[in-house]
Amino acid sequence: MGPQTLPHLPRKAGEDVLRHLERVLLPRVIGGNVVMYYVRKAVRVRFWRSLIPEPRALLRAASVWRGVVKSKVLGRILGEIFLLVELETLRGRALLYGALVALRSDLQDLLDSVEGLLRLGVSYLTSV
Repeated sequence: MGPQTLPHLPRKAGEDVLRHLERVLLPRVIGGNVVMYYVRKAVRVRFWRSLIPEPRALLRAASVWRGVVKSKVLGRILGEIFLLVELETLRGRALLYGALVALRSDLQDLLDSVEGLLRLGVSYLTSV
């Protein structure tokens, strides 16, 4: 995932934030049930229709297949799509802003904690 999803950030900050969010949010093993979870989540948050056709088709194909994804390239692509779905939720946006605040304030120990990032992100979103 490149910084093109976060155009208002400097390139380095966008890559760091996305790398930390991927590590904290995304599952380590991707199977059919994980793909179905993200498909349902995309529909629930009304992000499914705004996805371009290629990722939508890839999610549909991967949700039908019930095995575990072993390809690193396919896993990375699916992870990018999963992260886009996560960032459409309020929780995902709070985690994004929490990671930005943690990186800017040198709070490196909070980058591995979902609860800490959520607290920082929610406090930032409510103060803006």
